[in-house]
Amino acid sequence: GILNALQGEEVDIFDLPRYYDTKPNDELVMMANMVDVLEHISTVARDHRLSRILAAFKCYWEIHENGLPSMKYDDLEITAQTKPVEIFRHIFDASDKGSRNLGFGDEENFQPCMLNLCLYKHPPLVQASLSLLMDSTRARASLLEDLKEVQLITSRANENMYFELERDFRKLDYLAETYELWSERASESEKKRSADALQILRNIIEFMRSKKKATNAHLPLDYSEEVGNRLAQRLFRNLGGASTVLSFFRKILPSVQQFEDEAEDEKNKGNESEAKRLQNLSESTVELLNLCSLFLRSYVLRNTRNQLEVYKHLELIIKAVDSGVTTMSLVAEVFRGNETLLSHIEGNFVAEMADQIAQSNHNPDYLGVLAATIGGSAPQELQSFILRELTQPGREHRIMFLCADVEGP
Repeated sequence: GILNALQGEEVDIFDLPRYYDTKPNDELVMMANMVDVLEHISTVARDHRLSRILAAFKCYWEIHENGLPSMKYDDLEITAQTKPVEIFRHIFDASDKGSRNLGFGDEENFQPCMLNLCLYKHPPLVQASLSLLMDSTRARASLLEDLKEVQLITSRANENMYFELERDFRKLDYLAETYELWSERASESEKKRSADALQILRNIIEFMRSKKKATNAHLPLDYSEEVGNRLAQRLFRNLGGASTVLSFFRKILPSVQQFEDEAEDEKNKGNESEAKRLQNLSESTVELLNLCSLFLRSYVLRNTRNQLEVYKHLELIIKAVDSGVTTMSLVAEVFRGNETLLSHIEGNFVAEMADQIAQSNHNPDYLGVLAATIGGSAPQELQSFILRELTQPGREHRIMFLCADVEGP
């Protein structure tokens, strides 16, 4: 059928069978949900492979550490002469076999099935099927990536530190979900929730910026202000910290403008005390958002993988500037030194930054974003385009005036 037709050397016109276009929406939604279930199983299988290979490498380490002749892990005999790559290959090849496997069976059957689902005119189903198809074709590479990113907690102090941070993120997630219940900060319990959110954000920022936590747990001394704390960045990624903070950010951001609008209305009515209260609520919410931005900035600092994760939420982060949140330094760090992201910067993004710089308030953070993109790794075409945008008629005098010596004539 379809696959055979696509294998031809030339296909001028190809019409899909009607049933791809006439399937009821309820059935398409059900099919997409089933693919989501398979995606979850794929994630479990990925964790399963990682746990098995770590257990096998533990046997390998014990043989060399204790001088043992051999150890057996499942059906693999590990000796002092066994090479790590042999362990990796064996575990990977055996992970989809036997009664405990979590694989999808023969690729010759699975992949055509996913390709078939991609032909339906239902974007969620197509996207989910493509994602699962890609995951199935790079399982070996994914396992290698997981091995590189795994973090072993080998002391009681670090274990306590991990669980404390995990509790903090769970609580922050809960505070985001219940924000409507404490956004007014009217009662003592509501004020306490706001204070808890502030303290959690300050704690994780302190942890990211230092090597010591209240638990007296220490991270290795690999930290510098220029490159970021690599192990802390990885730890927070494994904990899903950025996702939690971004969810909190997204949840509370709209209330800033809401409080400001209500404050303006109360002020026009002559109710100064209520206007002042609402203005204070707006400012305290901006403080929470600024702490989120500060954490995310440390999280992405010269870390390619974390930059790519936060880049997906760039529109939300830039939008927050209009509410008085200082996120432009975060935007700058998302791009800084990341060749992949710099190559995807669009002309309208640069033009928007230039327009913001030329406005009356001359916010320097917007210039910082462009400065971050002109680093040594930026494409020359992008650098030239930025210079052209900054010197466009209508912007030239406003922007070039900023380069003058403030103490000069």
